Amino acid sequence: MPPTQHILVATIIVLVDGFVYISVTKPCTWLQSQNDQGTMNKNKHLQILREVRTVGGRKYHQCFSIEGYRLIERALGSPHPLQAVVVEDRVIQAPTPREQQILAQLEEQNCLVNTARTEELQEFTEGRTFGPMMGLVPKLPSADLSYWLTEESLPCTLLVLVDVKDPGNLGALMRTGRASGADALLIVGGTDPFHPKAARTSMGAIFDIPILSGLNRETLQQQLSSAQIQTIGAVVLNGTAPYKQKPTHRCALFMGSEAHGLPMEMQSQFDIRWTIPMHGDIDSYSINAATAILLYEVNRP
Repeated sequence: MPPTQHILVATIIVLVDGFVYISVTKPCTWLQSQNDQGTMNKNKHLQILREVRTVGGRKYHQCFSIEGYRLIERALGSPHPLQAVVVEDRVIQAPTPREQQILAQLEEQNCLVNTARTEELQEFTEGRTFGPMMGLVPKLPSADLSYWLTEESLPCTLLVLVDVKDPGNLGALMRTGRASGADALLIVGGTDPFHPKAARTSMGAIFDIPILSGLNRETLQQQLSSAQIQTIGAVVLNGTAPYKQKPTHRCALFMGSEAHGLPMEMQSQFDIRWTIPMHGDIDSYSINAATAILLYEVNRP
């Protein structure tokens, strides 16, 4: 059987002195086959998958990795093209109906597909059963905060995470934020939103909710205040029960780290401080549960 040709268009995003420059390379032809070229491509993408486990690797390659059927499907349904996909040999040789559909979509989108042995993929899946395939996705465009800052009549619900360090929690909060009506996810400190675990636990929400990371908390609070966006801080003690104080149609909900919550120096600066009533001697809700409750209250009619 002759090798199948695939076209891959690479997008390079470079940040220089605060300005974003986007360069799109010319399409280049790749070959999927069992020959030396196919082996070289496979080894190349396996190595990139290893490297993008780190922040430095993701920054260097300007992409991140996703795992399993659901995330590949969500990527295919998004406006963000996959750079390449590595699948287990068996997926090509004896695909299930779901795998057949994914392969057909990858072919339609001219995405390079490489195969790997089971043990090679297990280095990345680590026994998880989301599906024997890994993808590389160009780093997603950052949310445009100025859109909400300048359109002062525009309703918005912004979710702000401060020093959230667990990538699993961060990914789950993408999913919760999207499901609960957040317009964007703003990240101050903490972990990289494109960490493999964050992408995985987002269950595809990473492609749906605009994300802006690397923000300075003092600057952000000043910007929100100037734009008449009401700030709400989630605090464990001495706040108002959420159902007793309805926020405005333009607000930003701040959630703190899993272990320490929001910094004390921030808490006095919020327009509203919310505390969720609890029963028993439990210290606090999990950050994901608390965020779901508070976002529900923000958007409750």
